[in-house]
Amino acid sequence: MNTSVRRRMIVLGALAAWSGGVAAARPSTLADNAPDFTLRSADGPNVRLLEQRGRVVMVNFWATWCGPCRYEMPFLQQVQQGWPGDKLVLLAGGRWTDETKDFSIDALFFDPVNFVYVPVGDAEVLDEGIPLKQEEDKFTYKLGADYQFTDDLMAYATVTTGFKSGGWNARGASAAELADFGPEDVISYELGMRAEWLDNRLRTNLTVFQAEYDDIQIATTEDAGFITTNAGDSKIKGAEFEGAWAATDALRIYGNLGYMDGKYTRLSEGGITAGIGPEPTRTPEWTANVGGDYTFDNVFNGEVFIGGQVAWVDDYFMGNSNQIETLIEAHTLVNAQVGWRNDNWQAIVECRNCFDEEWFGTNLFNVLYTAEPVRYGIRLKYSYQ
Repeated sequence: MNTSVRRRMIVLGALAAWSGGVAAARPSTLADNAPDFTLRSADGPNVRLLEQRGRVVMVNFWATWCGPCRYEMPFLQQVQQGWPGDKLVLLAGGRWTDETKDFSIDALFFDPVNFVYVPVGDAEVLDEGIPLKQEEDKFTYKLGADYQFTDDLMAYATVTTGFKSGGWNARGASAAELADFGPEDVISYELGMRAEWLDNRLRTNLTVFQAEYDDIQIATTEDAGFITTNAGDSKIKGAEFEGAWAATDALRIYGNLGYMDGKYTRLSEGGITAGIGPEPTRTPEWTANVGGDYTFDNVFNGEVFIGGQVAWVDDYFMGNSNQIETLIEAHTLVNAQVGWRNDNWQAIVECRNCFDEEWFGTNLFNVLYTAEPVRYGIRLKYSYQ
């Protein structure tokens, strides 16, 4: 069995920065893009060039012993202070994909009813009404904007489309089970806010999202076989809050809280036949985790650190059919570690699922299999400088 893919893509992109409604000036001659780099600012935090995309950036190399450099610096500072800013950044990009897939097979399949091997080739696949070629012509895009209210507060919005190619069920056990499935399309919306507080010691992120899938591809288990089908349409929406606080130079605390609501809005004939729904798999309504670490400096020419994390996950279904035996009940996992490190060496003693919480992480033919129990470990790492 073999599948060949031919794909052509054209990628287009545009990025603009607005200052009070006036587009940032563009030089008449464009040189090569500057390589990405990171420098420490005068007030402490690092500044990365890639993070300044869409904004006006001037890099000036100078030295205290350079007379002309000292002469021009007051003027450059005046320009910077008088610059109206580039609070609004707009982003637009697109991709056109022209894809062709060809399918061919020459194999022997075992017939358990008659207890014989049956030859399966392209002719048998065509007899089942399954095409040997798929062609797809798609244009996908991303639109976005972010607004910098202050140096410590920004908000953004994006709209993104995408698709997943169609194909054939290569794990079928007969010609009929080599059925084709079509592409999956998605459009996702995201709104977010990023903020820093308390002299950059506290960082908070808030995100609201929604993803709408058309002809979503779902791998199902039918008659002890694996079949991928376009199950229908689904919608997943939710929100997430993240926070990280450097309480002291040694103590760091972090956590997040997530909400998610997923459902099928339409089931195809294939989805109904497979008994899919009504909820997508692996979509817990609530998730939460909190963690922290503390560092002790100047210990054996390095530092000692201790940390721990607690993660809670609401119940969710592992099986596409949402049968009660595939329900993963809400559970809490605790991890902890203690270690020592310096510029080259790092040694860690850790436990994962420290309280040996019993939960299930895998589903096969509506049978759940337990996930990893408590585990202790030692890790040793050396980094070359």
